[in-house]
Amino acid sequence: MSLANEILRTGFSPHSENNGFSRGDQTSSQHLVQDTITPYKICVFALVRLYLENKNGCETSSIEFSEEERRTLMLLFVELIKVPDMSFNQLSIRMKSCEVSPRLVEEFNALVLQLANGGPCEYFSFFDRLNEPIKNHLERDISEFTILNRTSVIGIGVRSMLVAFKMMSLEEVISSVMRVFSEYCKEIVRHDGHNSLLSTASNKKPVPSKWQSERRITQLAHMLEHKTKDLSNPVEVHEELLALLKTYPSLHRIHFVMYMNYMRVKEYAGAKDCLHRYFDKMAEAGPQSGSEDYNMCFRYASLNMASLYARFGHREMALHSVREAVRSAQEVNDKACLHHALVWLEHLAESSNAHGVTSSHGLPDPSLNCTVVNTLKYTPPTELPYKVFSELAKALSHRTKYLPSSLQGSLRLASNVSQMTLCSSLWAYYGRRHMSSLVSSNVINATSSHTSKGHCAEPECLALCVLSNHYFNQGDYQSSESILSIARQSFARPYPLSEVWNKVEQCQLADRAFYHADTQAMSLACENLLSLDPVEANLRRVRLYCIQNHHQRALDAVKQILSADELKAQSYASLELLARSMIELINIYCELEDYSSATKYVVDCIQITSSNHLSYQHALCQLYAAHIQLMSNNAEEGFNIIREYLPFFLINGSCLDKGRAQLLYTKCRIARVKSQTEDVMQEVITEGLKLLEKARSNFEHCEAFIYLKDVLTYMALLCNMVGKRELRNQYAYQHKQIELKLSVNSSHTQFSYTI
Repeated sequence: MSLANEILRTGFSPHSENNGFSRGDQTSSQHLVQDTITPYKICVFALVRLYLENKNGCETSSIEFSEEERRTLMLLFVELIKVPDMSFNQLSIRMKSCEVSPRLVEEFNALVLQLANGGPCEYFSFFDRLNEPIKNHLERDISEFTILNRTSVIGIGVRSMLVAFKMMSLEEVISSVMRVFSEYCKEIVRHDGHNSLLSTASNKKPVPSKWQSERRITQLAHMLEHKTKDLSNPVEVHEELLALLKTYPSLHRIHFVMYMNYMRVKEYAGAKDCLHRYFDKMAEAGPQSGSEDYNMCFRYASLNMASLYARFGHREMALHSVREAVRSAQEVNDKACLHHALVWLEHLAESSNAHGVTSSHGLPDPSLNCTVVNTLKYTPPTELPYKVFSELAKALSHRTKYLPSSLQGSLRLASNVSQMTLCSSLWAYYGRRHMSSLVSSNVINATSSHTSKGHCAEPECLALCVLSNHYFNQGDYQSSESILSIARQSFARPYPLSEVWNKVEQCQLADRAFYHADTQAMSLACENLLSLDPVEANLRRVRLYCIQNHHQRALDAVKQILSADELKAQSYASLELLARSMIELINIYCELEDYSSATKYVVDCIQITSSNHLSYQHALCQLYAAHIQLMSNNAEEGFNIIREYLPFFLINGSCLDKGRAQLLYTKCRIARVKSQTEDVMQEVITEGLKLLEKARSNFEHCEAFIYLKDVLTYMALLCNMVGKRELRNQYAYQHKQIELKLSVNSSHTQFSYTI
């Protein structure tokens, strides 16, 4: 058997140095080139190569052909090989008449353009790829490449072209193949108006290969999990995924990435539908890429489904999905999956109430979420604070200690940050706002030092909001707005965490409008806040009604809040809201001078706040208790109360509450000595004016004009009593200026005392 026949049978490597052919026979070589390697035949066999690659699902392309399409293409290939060479326009028209797959045509046009514009390497690569199916046919002895059988018309044509190309030198490749093929394509480009598929394809967006699509899907999944801020708009991501799904419907991972994108904007219905489609496509595809990866996808898809059911409060359905994941994980001893499943089983246990099921929804990681929720669940609010912190530290240490090795690296940072975030919340709950702001600063420092913040996005957002509120309460509105703008840029809409900073922003707008007695701005802020947090919106509406002197509407609004289901649960958040609502109710009764009703709620509120360690709300209740004692002509008792709690406000209080405490302290101190000698009275008033200057400074710093007006009035009265008429006139003038600044001429004051 001759070597040429052996190559026709087995194929060859175009890059091998010598296979027995003499390159001295230039006439024979040129004859083969003229008869075999023509631009037309290169185009035909390029179409054959693309068909084989797509049909057998190589790593770069995959098109599903029906039986009718395969039969049509086989007949077309045989016809194109047998007929004389035709122009590219004629070839294009013939392909259109046979209704060749548009995607196959696009890939064909792209390959032709690549060869026309490329160098020798492009041609060597082309013939290498053309030779691969022949090798695969011989090595695996399968029927996927039967059209390349050495006895078939297509197989003989391909082998003839390969032999001819192998016999050519590099100079002949450049002169006899590249230049001729370039001229062949240039003629087509010049006549791009005559039904040329090549010219129309050059104006279209290139279709990504299957390998490129899989890489893009992996990249999107990673960014959706770890770097959501760097992604484009969710709508653009969804459109890109739909385009990939239309091009490669067999890529089932697209459905899971679409699920992640839906969860990014809290579109639960679409997310659930994508998970179901992911299940279906996975089942259809079968374990083609490895049974372990295949089964792992099912296990974690079950956990994701359980997470969705838990968000909707469907506990039984969530438990069913978790048990399914447990059964699958036990079969292969998947410790990581079992760890997550155990956490969800504990979280969905019978003792978990509805609030417990839904409260994990915003926390950074399911396993850490469950630790947080159950730690607070098994340590009730009546527990001593140091025991709560101790139990939290033990629980998180236990969780991270027994994490599977595959999870330790990714969740170690999340564990530390989650612990600090919860500690910050607990410090705020216990009234130690300064400590809460310090811990939040540590959270931001920890998250900013790591580039991958997939598990730390929410703690970072919450910490930014805590710091913004801290500066807002201290009257540093510029710093507060700067920090909030960072959260606004980092977690822009429609990012789910945008609701967190948006709620803080609306609360701050409502509070500043209240300080200015701007009813219109406050009403608008309450309307915007209503969709984010109805309870917070209604609490601020109570203040709005008080400014407008609609006290009955304010009473009805507070009682409606107190009867809400959210405040009946004995949880940390509900108890804090209950105490705040009762304080608003006490304030209304004080304004109405109904001190008997106010006293009843003060006693109840003091009992609730003291038993649940709500120290800040407890101090506010004592403030109102001192006020009631003062108005009941029991200034001595009121002075003793406010003297005890004034240091607490100076350390942990906001600028507003510091000023209120200082004002009340001065009033009680002066009232208790008014029956003494004039010299003692004058000395106490002089010292009281110094403290009132500090109260005035606090009110000015936070721009609380509605309170500043009252302290100026009181200071003017005191100056008049001690004969400081010039200073009295100065305070009276400033009071008048404040009156002009206020948007409404409100006589509202939270402490309307008489001396």
